[in-house]
Amino acid sequence: MDARVLRSLLGEDVVLDPNDALVHYLRVTMHTLGEVLDEIATAYRPVNTGAAARFDAAAEASRRSCRELSAAVDPSTT
Repeated sequence: MDARVLRSLLGEDVVLDPNDALVHYLRVTMHTLGEVLDEIATAYRPVNTGAAARFDAAAEASRRSCRELSAAVDPSTT
């Protein structure tokens, strides 16, 4: 989920406050999901490289969403 999707869910005129609990929760959740997917990819790598590659891609997408959300609420993070 990136900032555009979040804004479309909440309304275009919403201001994302970096100190808001929901924003913090989303950032932490996306970051943690990326770490979990990395661990799964590491476990699969020796036995199924195709699955590992898919988990690697999902982990990167999660980290990218976290960075995009961070940049949307606090441009100084980019």
